Amino acid sequence: MNLFYDDTIASVATPPGKGALSVIRISGADTFGVLSRVFHPASGSEPAGFKSHTIHYGIIRTGGEVLDEVMVSVMRGPASYTGEDTAEITCHGGVYVTSAVLDAVLGSGARAAMPGEFTMRAFLNGRIDLAQAEAVNQVINARSEKALKGAVRNLKGELGERLREVREQVSRVRARIDAELEWGQTQQIEAFDPTEGREALEKVRSSVLELLEGAASFEKVSEGQRVVICGRPNAGKSSLFNLILKKSKSIVSPEPGTTRDTVEGDISLDGIPLRLSDTAGLGLVTPTEVEKAALEKASEEISRADIIIYVIDGHTGISVEDTEALKSLSGHHLIALINKSDLGLKQGITEQLPGGAKRVVFSCLRGTGMRKLTGIIRDITDRECGDGVMINARQRQLLKNLEGSLGRALENLEREMAEVASAELSSAASTLGEFDGSLAEEDILDRIFSDFCIGK
Repeated sequence: MNLFYDDTIASVATPPGKGALSVIRISGADTFGVLSRVFHPASGSEPAGFKSHTIHYGIIRTGGEVLDEVMVSVMRGPASYTGEDTAEITCHGGVYVTSAVLDAVLGSGARAAMPGEFTMRAFLNGRIDLAQAEAVNQVINARSEKALKGAVRNLKGELGERLREVREQVSRVRARIDAELEWGQTQQIEAFDPTEGREALEKVRSSVLELLEGAASFEKVSEGQRVVICGRPNAGKSSLFNLILKKSKSIVSPEPGTTRDTVEGDISLDGIPLRLSDTAGLGLVTPTEVEKAALEKASEEISRADIIIYVIDGHTGISVEDTEALKSLSGHHLIALINKSDLGLKQGITEQLPGGAKRVVFSCLRGTGMRKLTGIIRDITDRECGDGVMINARQRQLLKNLEGSLGRALENLEREMAEVASAELSSAASTLGEFDGSLAEEDILDRIFSDFCIGK
């Protein structure tokens, strides 16, 4: 960003557009100087005299023109989000009035904030560590209840605390190794016990691996479970896709084979983020070249799926191809959806299904069975994605680097190569410094905070 952090900055902190209220946030050493040039409190007091954590009513005026009636919240540093003097102007939420109030603030000595600059200042001023700063963005972008809970744990510092424990153990073992290498032969110091050192490192390595396992499951929570709808032509796959998506995105026709390519859509189903795919009908006897390509794409999607919904025409019954397909998919989280219950189901159809698949009797026409389908997807998601802290892509790579360093340190302790083990622990300490931001370079910080929205 290459910014001057002693500037006073300002930005709209609420989403753009028409609404009941908008908030303009100001932060920096001259916050109350800027405020005094535009805000005229009804009490007649000067903003410079406002006490911290108080709210004041008044008007915003510039050039003799009243722009709006507002409320101003005051938070003096260091007891503020950024650690600096901060004020938040709450005005009416129209597009023009919000812009006019912000322009007045910027014209009175503040600089327009860059994306994430308020949170970056909170980090630079020691209010939060880098993992907590990243958690702010995770909270904003959370797409499910589980994702939000994981992000809030980070915001409260749980991830940072777990890694501080790792850092303490790494530092302790490394210090003992280095002391033995430096003075073990010449001075009376307690001898380093390699077995004890390995046990300590094994413990912290297990903690890191646990975080990595949680990262894999939380990626599904964050990005959405991959749900693939498949089945024979004309079973109702596209109708189900459109019903879940709540819009007509796939072509629905009595003629079989109308879906020639994979159609995708993202949706939150009862709070569960899903990446939904409607695939070409399986089991075509003499597919054309286009249909062959569509079937290959369908096969790829199925191989990557977290959950597979196999749609069966319940009115005509289960075919041999259906039975074979269901058996071949038994290693996945599989839902056998028996569609067209509104037309009447073929007798004994549910008993003909292979074991292992969850069964839902359904009608795309009437929407019956949707509650049960949603419940099954939720149960699968809850089992796959346990409770824990949220890990983003940058943090996941650092955890992999950290686990690698710890693993190599353990191997070298086993081989009695203490100097190499110490070097690996030094690398682990550097990785931990990148994680909490104490050793993060400026360009890394810029990349992290540039992903934030302006005003946060």
